[in-house]
Amino acid sequence: MTAASLPRAEQLELGDELGVGAVATVYRAVERETGQRYALKLLHDRNARDPRAARRFTREAELARTLRDPHIIDVHGAIEFDGRQALLMELVEGPTLAELLATDAPLPERRLLALARGIAQGLSVAHAGGVIHRDLKPANVLIASPGEAGETAKIADFGMARATSFAGVDPEAMTVLGTPDYMAPETLDPLAVDPRTDLYALGCIMVEMATGRPPFSAPTPFAVLDAHRKREPPALPERYTAGLRELVASLLAKQQSDRPHAASAVVELLDALLSQGGESRAQIAVSRPRPRNLLEAAEAGRCARCGAPVIHGVRVCLECGLARVTIEPGRWTVFVVGPGAVGDKLDSVRRDSLLTWLRSNADAGLEVGNFAKQIPRLPFPLVLRVSESSAHALAQSLAQLGIHAEPRHGGRLAHGQMAEKMVRIGARRGKIALPLLLIGLPLMLALMVVALPLLPIYFGVIAWWTSKPALAATYTTRLALPSQVDTQLRELERKAPQISARHRPSLRAVVQRVMALIEATPAAERDEIDAEMTHALALATVGSERMTELDALVSHPDFDPGDPEQRRELQERDMWAARMLELSATLDALLARSVAAERALRGAASEGSSLARLRDRVEALEEVQRM
Repeated sequence: MTAASLPRAEQLELGDELGVGAVATVYRAVERETGQRYALKLLHDRNARDPRAARRFTREAELARTLRDPHIIDVHGAIEFDGRQALLMELVEGPTLAELLATDAPLPERRLLALARGIAQGLSVAHAGGVIHRDLKPANVLIASPGEAGETAKIADFGMARATSFAGVDPEAMTVLGTPDYMAPETLDPLAVDPRTDLYALGCIMVEMATGRPPFSAPTPFAVLDAHRKREPPALPERYTAGLRELVASLLAKQQSDRPHAASAVVELLDALLSQGGESRAQIAVSRPRPRNLLEAAEAGRCARCGAPVIHGVRVCLECGLARVTIEPGRWTVFVVGPGAVGDKLDSVRRDSLLTWLRSNADAGLEVGNFAKQIPRLPFPLVLRVSESSAHALAQSLAQLGIHAEPRHGGRLAHGQMAEKMVRIGARRGKIALPLLLIGLPLMLALMVVALPLLPIYFGVIAWWTSKPALAATYTTRLALPSQVDTQLRELERKAPQISARHRPSLRAVVQRVMALIEATPAAERDEIDAEMTHALALATVGSERMTELDALVSHPDFDPGDPEQRRELQERDMWAARMLELSATLDALLARSVAAERALRGAASEGSSLARLRDRVEALEEVQRM
């Protein structure tokens, strides 16, 4: 329905009151000539003079008109009625979900799944259209045909939504809004809100459908918000299947990265649960192929600075930006020079910290050897014959452990302090031997002439003994990557340290999934996924880099969402965030299909199953390429 085709106020007959909110009252309305029925949301008289309330009202109309789905209330447009603003909307003959739960909760599992699936589907369409609801709750979900086979959940009230594709954003889009019972932990930071915030609210609603109450209760709204941040959510009752309990737990994860990455992925999971009938449902749901095991397999040790898992094949920590240690052959030596004076032993606490780090990064290409048994004196070569990049990366990681290290081009004596160390150690040995020399001076003078040619050998032994490397380089075996992926990954590694901490987790999520897919793909077939995985890495790099730039703009004190150009910047930022999450979800689906295909092949290695595996892979790769 276009703005021109909307009925005018005089063509409408106002009927019963359907509901009252803080900003507006909803009435039944009928178009006199056609008999067409509507819901008319009329702004309260006291709010009609409030510019902010009027802006939010207009925003809801413009936002919702862009969204068309059976699970979203149709908003036909805004009109003026009785001198006040009004929204003309689809009329739903049914209760809100809040009203339904007041009488019917707890819901049977199948009904719960069906209603949750409808809400997730509506969210999927909204997020794809660039709209984050921000106030999803049972009171904002209407139920059409309640209790019947065609019972349908419809999302309403986008008045608090932040639009990623909407040009009329006002300052409220950058403030904390919502209803405490359903607000995710990150909502206290407006810039952290993304589609996964709505998925958390969906998890809260599912808990209420299963128990009759939201997951957390407390005496005050602030205490409820604190509970969302700190308390563990309640598990669903045992009468619900393990698959459903597991899904709700993932939706209520405190960290956004631990939740499903997209509403479309939640729809798929709910469809799977709905399709699994009988007692076998729980077993099937729990044993579904999970990409998480593959993702964990792609990890290789932990970062020396932040302790986060690092990804095999990636030379930088994607949590903090520290260059990852990968030992490759070369002509450089890393010397440990402190803390401490020349000739002092390395602090034992720092030695133990280094050993712990080395053991947690077994694939870095360093072998501990005697370093676990002996504490060398400063300075000493830690490792010999490594590349320049490996030497500098190792020195940076050692600095995070409180160990001062300096790379030098050359061998074990390339550092100037090594000569001073030999002199000091020689002097100490001389002090010990001096009394013996005085006692046997005549004999020593006689032997000196004979021993004089052996002095170079003696000092050579001293030099060798004081410059033994503490560690042995076994070198890192590089993951064989398709050529385009390797090039793009090196570009990503170069830019990662400049990406803000807020956006590194989403970048890491994409990279980890790409590397897991490559490792899960037979080497002979990796070239087949080269273009798609390169595209995914490029998209993640550009998106994270651009969101970092836009964050600086939208968080500036002078940022004005009323300015058209600055509104577009907020729009672009949120669109990139949604795109990154959808990309991660698509890669998750590809990982799950890869696992399922491998299991199917092991179960029945037939031509048909091979073709099915190929079809699944092609479909998923096409999804990546379309993004």
